[in-house]
Amino acid sequence: MKRWFKVGASFLGVVLFLWFVGFVIFCQTVFGYADDDKAIGAFSQTDEKENENVFRAYQDYAKKENDDVRVIALYLPQFHQFEENNLWHGRGFTEWTNVTAAKPLFAGHQQPNLPIDVGFYDLTHPDIMKRQIELAQNYGVDGFAFYYYWFSGKKLMERPVYNYLNDKSLTLPFCLHWANENWSKRWDGGNSELLIEQKFKREDFALLAKDLLPFFKDPRYIRVNGRPLFIVYRPALFDKELFKEFTAYLRQFGRENGVGEPYIIATKQFNFWDNPADWGLDAVMEFELLNIFGLREKTVVKTDDKANFRVFDWAEYINGGKMRRTYAYKTFRTVFPRWDNSARKSYSGALIFDGSTPDVYGKWLDYALEATREDFEGEERLLFINAWNEWGEGAMLEPDRHYGYAYLDKTREVLDGRYVRKPDTPPLGIAVLTGGRNRIAKGLELLNNGVGDRLLISGVRPGTNLGVIAAREDIILKDGQPIDLGYQATDTVGNALEIKDWVQKHKMNKLAVVTSFYHIPRSALELKHALGECEIVFYAANSPYVLRRWWTSWRSFWFLTAEYAKFLAVYLQYHILRL
Repeated sequence: MKRWFKVGASFLGVVLFLWFVGFVIFCQTVFGYADDDKAIGAFSQTDEKENENVFRAYQDYAKKENDDVRVIALYLPQFHQFEENNLWHGRGFTEWTNVTAAKPLFAGHQQPNLPIDVGFYDLTHPDIMKRQIELAQNYGVDGFAFYYYWFSGKKLMERPVYNYLNDKSLTLPFCLHWANENWSKRWDGGNSELLIEQKFKREDFALLAKDLLPFFKDPRYIRVNGRPLFIVYRPALFDKELFKEFTAYLRQFGRENGVGEPYIIATKQFNFWDNPADWGLDAVMEFELLNIFGLREKTVVKTDDKANFRVFDWAEYINGGKMRRTYAYKTFRTVFPRWDNSARKSYSGALIFDGSTPDVYGKWLDYALEATREDFEGEERLLFINAWNEWGEGAMLEPDRHYGYAYLDKTREVLDGRYVRKPDTPPLGIAVLTGGRNRIAKGLELLNNGVGDRLLISGVRPGTNLGVIAAREDIILKDGQPIDLGYQATDTVGNALEIKDWVQKHKMNKLAVVTSFYHIPRSALELKHALGECEIVFYAANSPYVLRRWWTSWRSFWFLTAEYAKFLAVYLQYHILRL
């Protein structure tokens, strides 16, 4: 009997020794997780490199074969000196003045965007437009829509447009886009710091029509079923009946002067949702970056505290299908290569879409091309790109020092039918396991910093809503944030099952999990068992418990002992008993 007692005691001693060694290792491991500023683990990286997102050299292409959709790029003629800009902004001012003065406003911000190939051009030089035409034709752009600044007979920056009209060696088709808003120092068409006010009236009908006639007569002018295409920027700035009178007058004028009735369209922006026919229009075209509401504004670290701007994620806009819209009225599609108007408006409300790449642009262009073919026939298959050279708004196809010719190359790739659609990137989830201090705040911090696309708070008590959580946790929630509440879980096993259902619902394959540092080993076992192939990384929330010197406190010792025992039970269940 003594012998068996000794054997049992020895066995128990070995078990206790192994238990204690394991406990020490467990404690050291969880204390290594206590840094709440780093992730525990890392998501795998794909081997695929997005070559579209690096500098691309010039590629010489043969003539485009598929011409069923005409691609028209909007064109800004402000890249030259003229009297008014010298007076208002200082002698020598051109659009390049803003572009070259741009600077990064936050970490990772791509500014300034500077040109290559054509370089810092002056549009009064005759060879500049010839080279732009070579680029446009080589990469599949079928025409330019020149902004036309006309104020009751007064014209601004018109010299490049009239040079184009008079130089018949410039072969690319073109049309005019009447920028009919006020001209202001703020570049927004508003009444603040007004420079030239738009005062369009009936007496101006004949004067504008007469100025347009030489363009409409030009054989290079873009036509739709024989009718010269004329774009109006913001018709809603005028009285509706006055504008309808003007469109009727212009069509009659076109008939009487042998150029046909102009095909008049307007840009769809600034809440202009009316039936185009009610304004005497044939159609409208997309123009604004619509549907940004509901997008999560990115939290960034400013490099200039005085700067005033908002940042959104370009890939989220495209991958989230924000550009996919259906319309009740005839609407032409417009694609933006990218958007960042901080060169003009760093201190007056810049709108920046971060993360724009040629491949993301290609995805939008591919969708717009397909939609145009579905919605239109014949010569009405028009697709607009905003823009060819809006450098001050970061919206340009022209080659730049960062991407080279990549945006132009992507344009040709899509138009040639060589673009291969990639599956949408599954959203990356963030799951917070309730039950400890600061966990929810940490999860919200990760969401605001763009670590994930959607947040689940698992294990919420019934009857609790986001307002209650915000007040209790002393956190600020923004309207429209993608946050879900899970009410089913009452323990870690329940958390795992609740998160599993959420991950499957949103088709996620990567998950960031927030819990307390001491809880990570056990929750990792439960979650990996429940989620299978889903990749998981953990973030530790700041814990109020002081546990590092556990050997000096019975409370800390028993707290960690209980957690270690739970961990061993789960490990035994899944890895030894295979339950």
